[in-house]
Amino acid sequence: MFLQRLRVPDLDLSPDLARLLGLVRYLAGDGRDRHRFIGYAAKDDDLAALRPHAERIRATFASVVVLATGASAVGAKALICACAAARAESGAPRIHFADNLSASTLAPLLQTLDLRATHFLVISKSGRTVETLVQFMVFLEAARAAVGTRLAQHFTVITSLGDNPLRHLAALEGLPIFDCDPDLDGCFAAFSLVGALPMLVAGFDPARLRQGGAAMLERVFRASNVRAIPSALGAAAHFRLAANGKCAAHVLMTYDQRLMELTQWHRHLWAESLGKNGCGTTPLVALGPLDQHSQMQFYLEGPSDKFVTILTSGSLAAGPAVPEAACLRHPDLRYLARQRIADIVAAEAHATIETLAQAGRPLRRITISEPDEKTLGALMMHFMLETVFTAHLFGIDPYGQPAVREEKILAIDHLNDARTPPVVGRIA
Repeated sequence: MFLQRLRVPDLDLSPDLARLLGLVRYLAGDGRDRHRFIGYAAKDDDLAALRPHAERIRATFASVVVLATGASAVGAKALICACAAARAESGAPRIHFADNLSASTLAPLLQTLDLRATHFLVISKSGRTVETLVQFMVFLEAARAAVGTRLAQHFTVITSLGDNPLRHLAALEGLPIFDCDPDLDGCFAAFSLVGALPMLVAGFDPARLRQGGAAMLERVFRASNVRAIPSALGAAAHFRLAANGKCAAHVLMTYDQRLMELTQWHRHLWAESLGKNGCGTTPLVALGPLDQHSQMQFYLEGPSDKFVTILTSGSLAAGPAVPEAACLRHPDLRYLARQRIADIVAAEAHATIETLAQAGRPLRRITISEPDEKTLGALMMHFMLETVFTAHLFGIDPYGQPAVREEKILAIDHLNDARTPPVVGRIA
């Protein structure tokens, strides 16, 4: 199930939707080569090679550490966290995501793991990602001390073809290597083996993920008119509000904690795809009801420059009921008697939506069913299409992150410069 309700009063989206009609037709035909993520919704031949490898890892190891960062990590992490919270898989190894380089977390993880019972999935499309390379080399040497010549059983590398440091090191050690799709960019790679292999290892089915994406594509391409396409409506609303000077930020607020990592994936997707040439809106994430106690004040009485998406699940676990006896001990608590946790959260989400609407804030509500692989595939496909549509309206290319490359080069220059003083202890 995927439902979207848009509330953007006094906003004429017709011209922008008309501009998207040609792009929708292009994506349904020849555009699949340019926008490669679309083709993965119908792809299944690549999974046959991944399944036996994943099954061997599942059957052999108690822990699996994903060494990746940025787009190579956020999609798989979002999928596994949402699926695992909804449906625990018995016998699955414990999955750790080492997705941020930090001495304060790497050292404790290294001390905690039983390296003899741990497998490492190392993912970097370029094979040159500094953070991933550093962690790979640290864990490689630690594992060598623990397992000796059996390193190849403990590591799997996903990277691009060609000469890159990660592939070179993996080949020297005889580690199994799987090839990234060189034409699949950033967070749009979630349906590829970058997301599929970690999902399989965790006990979830990427084929169903792709089926959900295919169902969303069918809904888009068979729509009677462009107004019936949720991702086109969302893109048009974002763009028109921004063009009118009324949207500087997009807030994605979920009331289902299982989807919090998915909001982080969306933030990454939105930022890397649209923040170009002075365009885009700042992606923000929020978790309800928690952030009602801080951010909601800002959304309601701060600058009126935000588009808010409330993301809810239609099948939240009911949870325990509030004990009636405790509620009857004070008159201000009686309305909570026998209410289930999910009902309370749903009421707070509804109140947030109505409060924002009454304040005249542009918003929408997206409701999905149980966050399983198929539902998540549809939701992620919706957001990827919406991002591509929004980029089209802004007149920018959604693929590539040219500005980030400059930062990476500068960081390497600093590390190469022996005269650079240490940052630790320096006072600005």
